[in-house]
Amino acid sequence: MKGSIFEWYGGFGKMSRIVISFYDKVLNSTTVSPFFTGTDMKRLIDQQTKFIASLIGRPAGHSPWTAKPFVWPPSR
Repeated sequence: MKGSIFEWYGGFGKMSRIVISFYDKVLNSTTVSPFFTGTDMKRLIDQQTKFIASLIGRPAGHSPWTAKPFVWPPSR
């Protein structure tokens, strides 16, 4: 396979459609949807798309969003 999984899946456009499809199902669930009451879904979908894209090989500098490194334990 050439390139990253991100490229193989079709970049941000495809990632966004996958995340939107997932949250459509979540919001149609009577069990799970109450947990998302009052949530800014546009922002959540945007952040989740960027997060997943970064995990699967989004090219550096492809988006203004950058993840902070995970540090454990958190500083106090």
